[in-house]
Amino acid sequence: MKVNLFLYAIALSLAFFYLLPIWSCFTASVKTVEELSTTSPLFLPWRFNLENYIVAYNALKEGFLVSVAVSTATTILSLFFGSVCAFTLTKFKFKWNPYILGLIGLGVLMPFNAYLIPTVLVISAMGLYDTIFALIVVHFAFGLPTTLVLFTSYYLSIPDTLIEAAKLDGASDWKVFSSIISPLSGPIYVVVAVLRFTFTWNDLFYGLILTKQNRPIMTALAGLKGGEYAFAWNYLMAGTLLAVLPVLIVYILLGKYLIRGYMSEITKVQ
Repeated sequence: MKVNLFLYAIALSLAFFYLLPIWSCFTASVKTVEELSTTSPLFLPWRFNLENYIVAYNALKEGFLVSVAVSTATTILSLFFGSVCAFTLTKFKFKWNPYILGLIGLGVLMPFNAYLIPTVLVISAMGLYDTIFALIVVHFAFGLPTTLVLFTSYYLSIPDTLIEAAKLDGASDWKVFSSIISPLSGPIYVVVAVLRFTFTWNDLFYGLILTKQNRPIMTALAGLKGGEYAFAWNYLMAGTLLAVLPVLIVYILLGKYLIRGYMSEITKVQ
C-alpha cells in the first residue's frame, strides 16, 4: 500500500510539472497584454478574453488548411504504399531482398539535414517550390523508410502459411493483401497513421525552406513571432493551443489503439 501511494505521488508530481507549461500557455491565451505584464502566468484573469483565439485563428487559418491537406495526404500515401511495399518485401522472396531492406534501414538513419540542398534544388527545378504538393512529396518520401521498417517488422510476424493457403484456394496477390494482410494490420496502421500525421503536422523545417506563401501552420505560427504579434504573447499562446489541438484530438481518439499497436510490436519482439 505504501509503495502504491509513493508511486502515485511520483506520477502526480510528474503530471503536474508536465502540465504546468500547458496551463501557463492557456492562462496567457485568455489575458490581455496588460494582464500579462501585471499578473502571474499561473493565475487566471478576472475575465476570459476569448477574442485572442479569434485573432489567432484569422492569422493562422490558411496555414491550418495547408497542414490539414498535407498531413492527411501524407498519412494516406504512407499507409497505402508503406503497407504494399512491405508486403512485397516480406512475402515475396527474391534475390535483392536483404539489400533493399538494408538500404531502407540506411534511409532511417540518415539525418534530414543531409538532404537539404538537393531537396530544394530538385523541388525548384520541378517548379514545385511554394506548393502544397511539394510538401506532400517531401514528407511522404522522407517518411517512407521509417514507415517501411514499421510495416516490415509487423508483416514478418504474420505466418507465410496463411498466404500459401490462400493462394492454393486461387487467391491473387492483391486478394491476399486486401483480404488477409490488410485486415490483420489494424494495430500497425494506427501506429503509422498517428506517427506520420503527428510528424507532418508538427514539422517546421520543410515549411520554412520549401514555402513562402503556402506555409503550414507551424511555420505560420513561427512567423507570427516576427510579425505584428511579436510582443502580443496572448495571441501567440492562443495560436499555439489552436495549432496543437488537431494532434491532441488524434491522440485522444486513437490513443488506446496506439498503445495496442505498440504492445503488439513489443510482444512480437519478445
